[in-house]
Amino acid sequence: MATTARHVNRHTAYRWLSRVLFPHSYIGKILLLTFVAAHTPLIGLITYMAVRSPVDPATTIALVVVGLAATLIGSGVAVTGIWVLLTPVASSSRALESYLRDGVRLPLPIDVDDEGGRLMANVHGTLEGLDRTIGQLEELVIRDELTGVYNRREGTRRLLEHVDAGGATPGELALILFDADELKAINDRWGHGVGDRVLQRFAGVIAQRVGRHGWVARWGGDEFVAVVWETGADRLAERLIQGMMQDLDGNPVRVATGEQIRPTLSVGLARRTAGDTLEGLFDRADAELYRTKRKRGTTRTRPSARHVVTDSLFP
Repeated sequence: MATTARHVNRHTAYRWLSRVLFPHSYIGKILLLTFVAAHTPLIGLITYMAVRSPVDPATTIALVVVGLAATLIGSGVAVTGIWVLLTPVASSSRALESYLRDGVRLPLPIDVDDEGGRLMANVHGTLEGLDRTIGQLEELVIRDELTGVYNRREGTRRLLEHVDAGGATPGELALILFDADELKAINDRWGHGVGDRVLQRFAGVIAQRVGRHGWVARWGGDEFVAVVWETGADRLAERLIQGMMQDLDGNPVRVATGEQIRPTLSVGLARRTAGDTLEGLFDRADAELYRTKRKRGTTRTRPSARHVVTDSLFP
């Protein structure tokens, strides 16, 4: 309790002194205080010698001049040294302001082992930790917890940016819809734990094949969306889809009973055309996906593409 009271008293004294001293700058206040403290003895000496000095006036003047010169030199050295020693306070303050205002971390030295050096090192470490924590939280917000690919909200944001905001030219953006086949049957037979592993396998295979060519998002329970950037007439999307099917067939999911599951995906592909809206692009990919499902003899319960796009920001 005594320590707390002592800190409160020091804070009160600091607030009072900060208001009383003229310069607005924190460093300016300290330099002014140092200058006044250094010159107070000289002023007292001058006053005494002018009033009661037993020596002759010429000697008095000489002593005053020498004293004044020595005091000014000493004050200059002290003020310069204090200004340098206050660097940790000024630098730490600027670093915190820059981070709070712009999110930019200014460099701070961390190799000085005194109170000022530890202040800069602590500020540096705190801001570095905040950066990591914020980055991790941002990833949690935009990632699907089970599969690690983007979630539906982030996928929608990116699609709106690419299509409705004109972020892609016609022909270079390919939208691929994926629908897991017979996932309900897998859940019913082996349990939802195995079903989750199948979804993770789907997401991993799709994301690995898409790689630097685009991005992948989980759109619903067993639905994924991928955007692939193409150049010219390379038909990259078809080649990636073919590779995904080969990966799934060649790397089955093994269950505790020793059985192997070779999960399959139904796919719908559409390329952006001039004047396309996000709903129109989804409609074509969704219709292609439905045709794929019908050819395989599988069924699905799926909202219309219009519903998927319009409500995706508010699942």
